[in-house]
Amino acid sequence: MTTRTLIFTIASVALLAACAQTADDAPVVAQDTSAADAVAVRDLTNSFVAAWNAGDMAAVSTTMAADVIHMPPGGDVVRGRDAVVQGMWAGVDVTAVQQSAAVEEVFMMGDYANSWGTWRIDPIATADAAAEITSGKWMVLYRRNEAGAWETWRWMWNQTSGPPAPVA
Repeated sequence: MTTRTLIFTIASVALLAACAQTADDAPVVAQDTSAADAVAVRDLTNSFVAAWNAGDMAAVSTTMAADVIHMPPGGDVVRGRDAVVQGMWAGVDVTAVQQSAAVEEVFMMGDYANSWGTWRIDPIATADAAAEITSGKWMVLYRRNEAGAWETWRWMWNQTSGPPAPVA
């Protein structure tokens, strides 16, 4: 046997051995977590509303990505977690009003999720403020971060004209 034939034979055997699959190194099939992820996205909406109602800017901040983009009605695009959270409290007195929200749909797309629904702000009966009932719709694009947690990544909402719609 020539040296060239010997090298070719050894290389071929090594290549075939590398390509052979055993049960231990079979391909891993990704587990479908979309149902659990949809629940996590719905829970994130509830966490946001609870933090907003408590006036807890730190907790609201944890629901958002550092590079969040917020598109409020009639306003400029707001970029970044700190700017969004600071702007959110302008003119809002959570001791006089409370927010509620309903999630109408969650659509999963791998490491992204789209969710939309309705919101409503009601005056607190015991508050002295002359707050009015307001309502509208919202849409959020969520992104899974490096730690595997869902965060608000893109957010827009509007305010409905006329009488507010009830929130389920």
